[in-house]
Amino acid sequence: MRSRAPLALSPALLAVRILICVAFLPSGIQDLGMMEFTGEKAVQVKRLMNPVPDQPRSNAEAVQTVSLVQAANPDQPSVNSSGEDSVRARALFEKAILIETTGLGSPVLFAWLAVLFQIIGSSLLLPGLFCRVWAFGLCIISAANFILLTLPELSAQPMMFLSPAGDPLTQALGASQLGLFGCTLVILFCGPGAFSLDRLLFGGPRALRRRIDEDEESTEEEEE
Repeated sequence: MRSRAPLALSPALLAVRILICVAFLPSGIQDLGMMEFTGEKAVQVKRLMNPVPDQPRSNAEAVQTVSLVQAANPDQPSVNSSGEDSVRARALFEKAILIETTGLGSPVLFAWLAVLFQIIGSSLLLPGLFCRVWAFGLCIISAANFILLTLPELSAQPMMFLSPAGDPLTQALGASQLGLFGCTLVILFCGPGAFSLDRLLFGGPRALRRRIDEDEESTEEEEE
C-alpha cells in the first residue's frame, strides 16, 4: 500500500500543477505589457527608472532628450509631452512600487525576477520539471501578493473574510491568493507526482532510496 500512495496522489498533484500554471502564467505575461501610470505612481515610476537625479535642464532640452531616448529605446517608458504627470511603462512597475514600500533594494530587479519566475516557473511546472524550485519561488510570490496587496484592505474590514459588509472581490482575491499559497506548498513538500519530468529524469522516492543504499554499500565495501 505504501508504494501505491504516490501513484494514487499523482492525478491530484497534476491538477494542482495545472491550477498553478493557469493562475500565474497569464499574470506574468500581463505584467510584461505596457500601461499608463498617472499621478503619484508616474512620479514613482520615473524615479525607479532614473534613480540618479539629473541636473536641472530647460523644458526644450528635456523634451529633446526624451525624444532621442524614445527613438533609441522604444521599450523605455514614454513621458506624456502634453505636460500631464503620466508615464507609459511595463505593468511590472506596479510590483516594483510595492516592493519599494518594503524597504528592499533594487525593487525593479525584484519585480523582474518575480515576473520571470511566474512565467518560466509556471510553464515548467506544467510538465513537471524542477518543480520544487519553482514551487518555492511561487510560494514566496503568492505570500507577498497577499501580504502587500490584499491583507491591508482585509485588515480594514471587521472579521476580515467573514465580514458580510466587506468587499466580496477583495475577500475572494485574498482567498484565492491563500489557496495558491497552499497549492505551492503542496508541490514543495509532496513533489510533482508520477506524471512529471522530474519523476522520469530523477526517479521517485524508491529510486532515490535505492541509490542511497547503493552508495552506502559501495562505501562499506571500499572501507573493508
